[in-house]
Amino acid sequence: MNDKVKKDRRFFAGLCVGLCAALFIIACLGTGYVMLYGFRFSIDEEELALAIKEKTEIQAKQELPGLLQQFEDQIPVLVEDMIPAEVSLDLGQARIELPPEAIAAIKQELGQLTRDSVNLQLKKLDLDQYANSLANMAYDLVKTTLETEVRGRTFRIQANRWMSIPVTVLAK
Repeated sequence: MNDKVKKDRRFFAGLCVGLCAALFIIACLGTGYVMLYGFRFSIDEEELALAIKEKTEIQAKQELPGLLQQFEDQIPVLVEDMIPAEVSLDLGQARIELPPEAIAAIKQELGQLTRDSVNLQLKKLDLDQYANSLANMAYDLVKTTLETEVRGRTFRIQANRWMSIPVTVLAK
C-alpha cells in the first residue's frame, strides 16, 4: 500500500510539474507573439468624426452665448483703456486741455455707443449657424488627422523596460 501512495504522489507531482511547464511555455509563446505581432484594432473614422462633430456642436451652442456675454461686458473696459487720461485739442496756435469730467463723459458715451453697436451686430449673428460651422471644421479636422496621421500607423506601447507591444490602428 505504501508503494501505491508513493506512485500516486509521483504521478501527481509529475502532472503538476508538467502542467506548470506547459503553462510557462504557453505564457512565453503568448508573450512572444504579442511582442512580435502586437494588437490590431480598427476604428470607424466616419463614426468617430460624426460623434466629435455632434459633441462640438452641442458644446458650441452651450458656450457661445456665455462667451459673447463676457465680450459684451468687456467692451466698456476696452474703450476706457483706449482713451488716454489726458486729452488735448490743438487749434492752430492754441492748445485746449479737456477736463477729467469731459474725458470721463467721452469714455462713458463711447463705451455705451460701442456696446449698443456690438449688441446690435451680435443680435444679428446666427449662433446656430456658427456652431454648425465650428462642428463642420472639427469634423474635417478629425477626418484629416485620422487619415493622415493615424490610419495604418503602428504605435509601440512600452509595457515595461524589456517589453514593448506594437499596436496597429486600422481604419474602416
